[in-house]
Formats: sequence, C-alpha cells, structure tokens
Amino acid sequence: MAEIVSTRKSLVHWILTIGIPCLILLLPVNGTFTSDLKIFMAITVAAILFFVFEQVNGTVVTILLPIAYVLILKAPIEVVYRPWSMSILWMLVGGFVLANLMEKVGLLRRIAYKCILMTGASYKGIIWGIALAGVIIFLLMPNDNAAVTIAALAYGICISLDLKKGP
Repeated sequence: MAEIVSTRKSLVHWILTIGIPCLILLLPVNGTFTSDLKIFMAITVAAILFFVFEQVNGTVVTILLPIAYVLILKAPIEVVYRPWSMSILWMLVGGFVLANLMEKVGLLRRIAYKCILMTGASYKGIIWGIALAGVIIFLLMPNDNAAVTIAALAYGICISLDLKKGP
C-alpha cells in the first residue's frame, strides 16, 4: 500500500514539474513578457520544482541550471556565472566548511551546548538566544556575512539536540 501511495505521489510530482513549466511556455508574449523571459521563467520554475519535490539530486540541478541558460537562452557565460565571482558565495562556502570542521572536532556542539545553557535550556529561550546572537553579530559584522555565523550556530544547536527532518 505504501508503495502505491509513493508511486502516485511521485507521478504527481513529475506531472507538476513538467506541466507547470509547459503552462508557462503557453502564456502569451507581449511587450513586457518577452519570449526570452518566458523561457527563462520556465527553466527556472522547473529547476525550483526539481528542488522542491527532490526528484533529482540537487547538485545535478545546480550544475545544469546555468548550462541551460547558456545553451537554451544563448546567455553570455560571463553573465550566467557572475554570481560565482561574488564574495558572498565564497563566504557561504567557507562558513559551511568551517561549520563542518567545527562539527568534526566537537567545537560546534560545545558552543551550541553553552548557548543552550545560557538561554535557559527551553525552546523559547533558544529562539530568543539565536535572535539576540543575530542582533549582536549583525552589529559587529556590518555586511551580509554575519548570516553564515548565525546559520552555523543554528546548525550546531540542531545537531546538539539531535533534531531530525520531520515527516
């Protein structure tokens, strides 16, 4: 019975993933909504739906999305890959690598335990503690890179509390 439900669910996901971009391609073209914009929307929505329904590995979608922009839309490679040259992306990658290293060493868990104890070890206290840490870190780091630190802290708390993905 569970296999039938899973198969039906997967079939619905595939129909939505293919159908919605096809519906976008059927929209009429006018002065604002050009044919290139229509194709861009269809490609992007298809990629988002692949991520949402987890039908294909996210890495594959991430690699194929800019390639699709270059091949289908004939977009210049410099424009498509410009976000890879920005500092925020590399700060995020560095932050995730640092959080992973801190997790392997055990430092992330110790920091998370200390934060949990400082906030009273309650759910409400943890949420307020993360919010307060976010305010302090954003005041100390005036750019957008502070979000990486907050994400690492929240990840450490989730690991420390052994929280799992919901149903």
